[in-house]
Amino acid sequence: MKLEGRQQAADAGETLQEKRFRFDQAIISGTDFIQSPAQISLDIVLTALGQEDITITKTSKLRARSYYDNRIKPLVQEGKNVLVVAHTNPIASIMSHIEGQSVEKFEGKWENVALIVYDFNSAGQFKRAIYDPKGDVITTV
Repeated sequence: MKLEGRQQAADAGETLQEKRFRFDQAIISGTDFIQSPAQISLDIVLTALGQEDITITKTSKLRARSYYDNRIKPLVQEGKNVLVVAHTNPIASIMSHIEGQSVEKFEGKWENVALIVYDFNSAGQFKRAIYDPKGDVITTV
């Protein structure tokens, strides 16, 4: 992972800390065979938050809508805060599923690191904000 990516991950961790985010679980895309940039970013962010001890699930199935429906959504419905760290394609897939839009709408819309925050109400409706690593708002819905 390049130095710029590490710095962006550190900035993202600081932004999450400043905004007082706390997570109950982290989910990361990848396999156990390599330490991916997503894994390095997750480690940097969790260190900034002082949350190195939360449960981390690593999966290669983040693109699958069923993974969101069966694994992530139930955690959110229980009121848990879930941190998902992945490359653009799995994130775009999750976003398209949540928002009922095409994957293409979300691909390539941000730099290396973006903080995409969904806030769900009890009816399952959401507000979404995308921040750059320094905490500046890129877009909201």
